[in-house]
Amino acid sequence: MLHPPMTSAWVLLILLVGAILALSFALRSRARTAQGFFAAHARIPWFINGFALAGAYLSAAFFLGICGLIAFWGYDGFLLAIAGLAGWLVATLLFAEPLNGRGRFTFADALDGPGGSSSLRLAAGTSTLVLAILCLLPQLLCAGAIVHSIAGLPFFVGVIAAGLLIILIVAAAGMPSITWVQFFQGAFLLLAGVALTVALFSRGLSAKPPAAAPRIVDGAAFDRLLAPDDKVLPTTGPWIGHYFVRVQHPDGHITTWKYVGMARFIRGYPASLFTQCQTLTRLPSGQTLVNGLPQTPQNDLHPVGFIDTLPINPATPTTLKPSTGPLGPLSLLATLQDSTLGLPPSQSLTAADGSLTTIYFPDAIPVPDLMAPGLDPTLFPDYHTTLPGRLNFLSLMLALLGGTVTLPHLLIRHYAVKDPAAARKSSGLALVLIALGALLALSLGLGAMASMQLDPARPILAATLFAKSFGSLPFAL
Repeated sequence: MLHPPMTSAWVLLILLVGAILALSFALRSRARTAQGFFAAHARIPWFINGFALAGAYLSAAFFLGICGLIAFWGYDGFLLAIAGLAGWLVATLLFAEPLNGRGRFTFADALDGPGGSSSLRLAAGTSTLVLAILCLLPQLLCAGAIVHSIAGLPFFVGVIAAGLLIILIVAAAGMPSITWVQFFQGAFLLLAGVALTVALFSRGLSAKPPAAAPRIVDGAAFDRLLAPDDKVLPTTGPWIGHYFVRVQHPDGHITTWKYVGMARFIRGYPASLFTQCQTLTRLPSGQTLVNGLPQTPQNDLHPVGFIDTLPINPATPTTLKPSTGPLGPLSLLATLQDSTLGLPPSQSLTAADGSLTTIYFPDAIPVPDLMAPGLDPTLFPDYHTTLPGRLNFLSLMLALLGGTVTLPHLLIRHYAVKDPAAARKSSGLALVLIALGALLALSLGLGAMASMQLDPARPILAATLFAKSFGSLPFAL
């Protein structure tokens, strides 16, 4: 989807970057020595350090990534947040105090005792650089996606600008500037998550109007939709063997329908049904087509993610409930439990000329199925049905748990406080804040999947587009 730039987003972006740089350069006097630059003279209060730890972990990549995974894949996406949270428990209990007591500046300091090995220092330094680069890449990619979406700049400009901003923050004052930037980042992300969650509870849930896109029709209604000048395209090339019907209209645009056969679908009545799809085609030349025509603001993908049916009101059992009104946390979950959601699975087809067409089609899924493991086999293949799948899933969870414990930019934060007790307190506070962040990501993901705001081609924008459903200012923030 194309997202036009917003003036409020530009203004907030400039103010934010200016405030971050001003704060960083204002702290230069605290980083004139190696001890000040790398460890802030171990004078950071444990409370501030705890928020900074949480801010370093609850980055934009975490919120955007986890919310997108939950919005598109339900329970399977939430598992990734849980594994990282478990890693923080290990970090709090086993690593916080020893690191503060043994090291000075880096993780290698804690491993390298008196007369230590140069090989050990080399291995620790190499692993630190590799892990730091791998952690930085998704942050930069998220920054590029956000800047492209809210400011309209090219993707690579956002990536380069975010990289330069990080370099300036670190070069300005080292650990003092990073600490306060991450403190405000963590506090802002949590406050924004709480505000959006409260807004979700206040607004409640609404079902998609039956006539709104995407449409789901039976065979008779599908025949009535065909105009005399419409042309049903032949099934050729990569379309052979797939249950799609493509209709070309006089203006050139193509409507694609997926035939789902005789099934109980959405309203609960067995029928021969067709679901309206959207197509995104990337040509070898680099041009992008939406539904057969060049992608423009007027011809773009429609937002997806909707509630198809809410629980039936016992007082009016023959009338579909359009909205719920304000809900509490438990009542919202109970309402979702009895609802049916429309999510956008996709299928990709490659033509002989190299063009790639992705078809997005609505799929009505009862929420209990969405909150069960294995919704999409491409995310965690066979992890709940076969032994190799379960072992692969276990391996992934252990990697996430161990990876959280050993992230170098988090480990060195334990040197910024005065003693091991303060390191334990700051790590424990970070654990509580990250647990809160995971719950907020769950609520935002659930709200996003029912907001009719999702970009089918960019799951990573689920949280920001969900905020857009409350207005332009929340979206820009």
